[in-house]
Amino acid sequence: MVRWPLEKHTVEDTTLSKYFSLESPEVFRFCNIQRLRIGLYHRKMGLQNKKKEATINLLTSLSGLAWRQIEHDADKLADEEEGFTRALKMLDACFK
Repeated sequence: MVRWPLEKHTVEDTTLSKYFSLESPEVFRFCNIQRLRIGLYHRKMGLQNKKKEATINLLTSLSGLAWRQIEHDADKLADEEEGFTRALKMLDACFK
């Protein structure tokens, strides 16, 4: 599965790194769970016809390296109907 950081759910988060080695199965499982939650959020927002809002929420939650990978396309992604999916693909390509 893919691992990429979000603002409050980074692998480098002090809470995580305090208790787990960054290569441990627990950290990998944590990142996979976060990725699944993001997918469910996207589906929920799609059902409510709020795909653009979901994209903006995703973009505003990014920080650090994840944000730097996206920021040059952030305006375009926020305006596109499939911006959320494109943003995830960009992050997946960076953090695989």
